[in-house]
Amino acid sequence: MSSEEIDQLIRSYEGPEPRPETKAAVMDAARGVRRRRAPAATVQPVSRTPRRKRRWKPAVAAAAAALLLACGGGWWWGAHSGGKCGLGTSLRSGLAVVRCGKSITVPKDQALLAGDLVSAPGGGLIALSDGSTLKLDNGTELELAQPEKDQRANISLRKGRVFLRVSKAPGAFLLAASARVRVLGTIFGVEEKAGHTSVGVLKGRVALSSAGSSLELVRGRTGMASASSAPVATADDPNETLRWAREETTFRDKPLSEVLDWISDNSSYRFHITDVRSIERTVTVTVGEEPMRQLIERILSDCGLTYAVEGSDVRLK
Repeated sequence: MSSEEIDQLIRSYEGPEPRPETKAAVMDAARGVRRRRAPAATVQPVSRTPRRKRRWKPAVAAAAAALLLACGGGWWWGAHSGGKCGLGTSLRSGLAVVRCGKSITVPKDQALLAGDLVSAPGGGLIALSDGSTLKLDNGTELELAQPEKDQRANISLRKGRVFLRVSKAPGAFLLAASARVRVLGTIFGVEEKAGHTSVGVLKGRVALSSAGSSLELVRGRTGMASASSAPVATADDPNETLRWAREETTFRDKPLSEVLDWISDNSSYRFHITDVRSIERTVTVTVGEEPMRQLIERILSDCGLTYAVEGSDVRLK
């Protein structure tokens, strides 16, 4: 496959602009087939009779597959939605989406595209292409915007609440509401209500910006901002403001260490243990919407353990 044929193939592709690594993959695929061709001396002269429609050569198939990967699996959807690239997948059915001016109901495992206006009448769960997940509360509305060159996600929260587990990946992760939220690898929640944006952080760091000012929020802290007012820290406990996003889970005869790991992954609390033998026992407990500190105190007291709570740190003595 010649360089001219490769360029023609790329120009004929009508989807989003392929990434540089994608073009390189196309070139490598073509060269690989080229090396497997027979020596020039064995090639028969080209017939001048009218040619039949050719089937795709392996090089073309490989190149098309590489272009498919350019959009993270969203090429097919892009071809049927104005060239837009897939940004994520619905992990639950029932999301209502306005796409290209038309309302559709998105089933489970269907791709979500740049420009989709998503609403979750009964809640929802979305997996983004960068590995992050978004849990939407009932009645939440947001838009998935096309990320810019230095971004991997650009989300506009219209109203409602969303709980995010952001993966550690290159590129900026942005969420805009009345204020702007910028984050890299963390667990946090955002609520947009009456022109005010509230943010609670369970893990990592989040920058909340508005009105020309910025506030950095760390684990266990919350903040609020609006389009016309600078962000301020609040005294709210993120474990309580984000209690709505907690899934009820039952542990039956499970190691206490497993329960404490679950708490650490679903709250801002962290456990400092001096004697690991103290958490080798098994417990049976159901965790859900109970206040997190109350849950921790109940479990540790039932196990006969001595502890001290300092902010979001729990020290087992």
